[in-house]
Amino acid sequence: MTTRPPSPDWFVALSTVHYLSAEQLQTYFHVSPADGLRHPDVLWHRDALWLKSTFGHGRQSAHRRLCAEVYCRLRDLPVTWGPPEQLPGPMPDAIVQFRGRTIYLEADTGKETSRQWETKLTQYQSLTDGALWVVAEGGQRRLAHLGAWLAEARLAIPWQLTALDAVCQIPLVLIEPPAPSTTRHLPETSPAAPSRGVAFQLDGEPVSQDGIQRLISRGLARSQGRELVRGLLIYHFTRRSRGGWARWRRTRSKS
Repeated sequence: MTTRPPSPDWFVALSTVHYLSAEQLQTYFHVSPADGLRHPDVLWHRDALWLKSTFGHGRQSAHRRLCAEVYCRLRDLPVTWGPPEQLPGPMPDAIVQFRGRTIYLEADTGKETSRQWETKLTQYQSLTDGALWVVAEGGQRRLAHLGAWLAEARLAIPWQLTALDAVCQIPLVLIEPPAPSTTRHLPETSPAAPSRGVAFQLDGEPVSQDGIQRLISRGLARSQGRELVRGLLIYHFTRRSRGGWARWRRTRSKS
């Protein structure tokens, strides 16, 4: 009896999250779309590979791309990534198991309204076990709104709001939450503690995690993307102009 060869890493990822953009294929797996399309279970749509069985006419592509990006950034960690499932209340985008804890992932692309988030968080109020992790695209104003909605929900479970650019590990508060009376859930706007194989650069120069976090928290730097170089994932940042800094301060004051 012949042994079936193991699936390539990129197809394991696609089977898990059902979507991989061309950029994700090349950045994380060094696979071209043409190579991916040789697999009989995939199709190409809107600059991405989709799993045929869950294609769904290409609906929610932005949402799927964000979930896939979180998966790709965590794939080197001992994480078990489960599909969304119907809980007694909410329907998370994914369920992540890490160090014996269950984490419910919600991906925010900036399109959902306050009313939609209010409905969603009302459903999470029924949960007493696990933790909620919201990963969001968008700027400081969107993060401020999400943080306010999460705080107002007064959930019984720990939660954390993280900007997509900051995702490189599971937030500590979700793994070892402090006592409820002292828990604070501040939005993460830069990587909390870089894992092995992660580096940061500011305008082409190496910078520490603490240094870039201070600049971002003061509105003095912004993300320019990331790249994979010889197994090292490098996050690039650039300094904001004086005008950009002033606009950021005005946005913060209005929030």
